[in-house]
Amino acid sequence: MRNPGHRQALTVLTLLVGLGGCEAIEGGVPHPVDALDYPVAVAVDPDQRGLWATSGNFDLAWQGSAIVGLDAEGHGVAPAGADGQPMAIQVGGMAGPVAIRHQGGQTVGLYVASRTEDALYHVTVTGQGTERAVACEGGTREGSDILRCPVEGALKTFELTGTDGEVTSLDLGVDPYALHLFRSPQVPDQELLAVGSMGTRTGISQLSLFSLDDDGTPEPVDAVSLAAGLVSVVAHPVTGRLYTSHKDANLFQVFDVVAPDTGDEAPAPQLKLTGILSVPFQAFSTNTLKSHGRELTFSADGTHAAVGAQ
Repeated sequence: MRNPGHRQALTVLTLLVGLGGCEAIEGGVPHPVDALDYPVAVAVDPDQRGLWATSGNFDLAWQGSAIVGLDAEGHGVAPAGADGQPMAIQVGGMAGPVAIRHQGGQTVGLYVASRTEDALYHVTVTGQGTERAVACEGGTREGSDILRCPVEGALKTFELTGTDGEVTSLDLGVDPYALHLFRSPQVPDQELLAVGSMGTRTGISQLSLFSLDDDGTPEPVDAVSLAAGLVSVVAHPVTGRLYTSHKDANLFQVFDVVAPDTGDEAPAPQLKLTGILSVPFQAFSTNTLKSHGRELTFSADGTHAAVGAQ
C-alpha cells in the first residue's frame, strides 16, 4: 500500500444510459421486481441465458437502485427462483454496472457500487434455474418482494496494512462506480476486484484493489488516488494490466499489478502506475471539446481496445 498521502418506470429491456446526481431518500416504496428505472448497464451470465441489469433510479421513484435479473431467451424478467423468490435485489441509489463472479460456468456472486452510499454491495447467488437464490449481508424481503440489501451490510470503509506493517483506514472514495473482476498473471492464485470512484466534486478519484476469499468476500490489498473522474477500469486479457478511462480527461491510465513481496510484513499485491496514454478524440466543435471516455473494453486477444465517448 502507498503512503496515504501519495495514494494516487420503464418496461423491462428498454435500456437507457445516464450518469446523473441525486441524494439518498428515506422511506418510500421498494423498487419493483419487474421494472427498470433509468437503467445503467447490463451484465451477462456465463451461460448466456441470463442478464443482470442495473436500474439506476436517478429520479428517486423508489427506495433505491436495483439489480434486476432478466431472461435473455424469454425477453422478460428472469423466472422466480427458490421458494418463488424474484431475481431482483435493491441496493443503494445511483448504482453502477454489475460485476459477475462465476465458478464452473455458473454465476455465484454479484458486485455493484452505489454512488449515493459510497458503498460496495456483494450479493451471493446459489443454485440454478428455478432453484436459484440470492442473498446479501443483512438482506430482508417480504413475501415475493425484492431482496433489500442494507448499506450496513455493504463495504464502505476498510483497513490496509502497509509494507512496514502500519495500518491505514480508508474508504472507497467519492462516487464509486467502475468495477472489474479479473485474474493477473502476477498473482494467478487470486481472484481480484478493482473498484474505481469518480471523485465527483472533489477532483480526486480512487482505484481500490481487493482479493476475493473463498465465499467471494472482498479483502482489501491496495488503493491509489488519481485525478480525472475514473469511470471505467478493465484488465488486459493477456498482461493483466489495469487500464482506466475517465470522464474528465481524454486519457487512459495504466497500472501493473505487482506480485506480493514476501519480505513485506503483510505481503499483498500492489498497484503501480506505469503509463498515461492520451486518447486523440476528434473535437468537431466547441460543444464536443469535453467528449471524454466512458466504458472501456478489450478484444479477447488483447490486440484491440474500444472506449465509448460522450
